[in-house]
Amino acid sequence: DVHVSANDLLKGIEIESDVIVANILADIILLMIPDAWRLLKQTGTLIVSGIIEEKKQMVLDAMIEQGFIVDQIFQQKDWYAIILKKPEVE
Repeated sequence: DVHVSANDLLKGIEIESDVIVANILADIILLMIPDAWRLLKQTGTLIVSGIIEEKKQMVLDAMIEQGFIVDQIFQQKDWYAIILKKPEVE
């Protein structure tokens, strides 16, 4: 099933997901990291984009601190997209 909704980031959402995608500014991405972690299923994928060079490392550091594993980083001109995985808990 695919669920798409307009919302205040991930607030109030309780459905666990295999994939979460956010194409918004880095400062907003930082706010949603804990909720993305909570809502992603184990081995789930988080795709974030809309990140400028100056904010890329800050986003990466926050994601890694939360427990995400960086899978891929893409650059198109001045913009970055990052694909992250939530690891499986043994």
